[in-house]
Amino acid sequence: ARRLGLVSSASTVEGALAKVERVLPQDVRARIAAVQQTATFDPVRGLSLPTTETVMSVAAAVNDQRRVVFEYASAQGEETERAVDLYGLVHLMGRWYAPGYCHLRHDLRLFRLDRIRQITAQDVTFQRPPHFEPLGFVQDALAVAPNAWHVEALLFTTLEEARREIPAYDAALEPIEEGVIFRANVECLDGAARYLVRLGFRFEVRQPTELRVVLQELAADLLKAAGLGSEAGSPQLAGVAG
Repeated sequence: ARRLGLVSSASTVEGALAKVERVLPQDVRARIAAVQQTATFDPVRGLSLPTTETVMSVAAAVNDQRRVVFEYASAQGEETERAVDLYGLVHLMGRWYAPGYCHLRHDLRLFRLDRIRQITAQDVTFQRPPHFEPLGFVQDALAVAPNAWHVEALLFTTLEEARREIPAYDAALEPIEEGVIFRANVECLDGAARYLVRLGFRFEVRQPTELRVVLQELAADLLKAAGLGSEAGSPQLAGVAG
């Protein structure tokens, strides 16, 4: 909890934790000490973190199934007031997310906790959908989040093999007779090209056309690094760029 920023440095909080640790059985205390001394976290640098109060308020709202109102800043910086029934709290890839029903948009939405301000619990309660899966919703939402480019490619492999290599939050996968359709929204086509190549599957780009150009340039650079020269590049690209 300390490593993820859920425990503030206030002396009252640390004092309470110290009291809890003192009354633990010796063997349990030793195990906790071992975890604290040996566990290594790999924090994602450059990410803004939500306040401890925001995380705690969201967790309480989810647990109590109580509607909240907060100010929310979009990726473009637009701020709106939202009344939301929050269905879950998810920590994924260094960020905190909360999916729920937004009464402003009248639909399910995904909220990043670091963009939430001035959250207040209301007296209104709600019933969470019985089969709602917060992690699955977050992964699916991130896979199709709006970015600069929509990428679609045909992977010549099975759905099972594709899922072993591609996290659910990276792309949406659809099995078809020829293989698996890969769909993702990305900010950078160069990164998308390297991602597809790194998967190790033979593939064919369906869109955008610009991605095929980026792949051709990447292939030319690789051939040059291998000492084969750029003139040998064209025949090698037929099965990759489509």
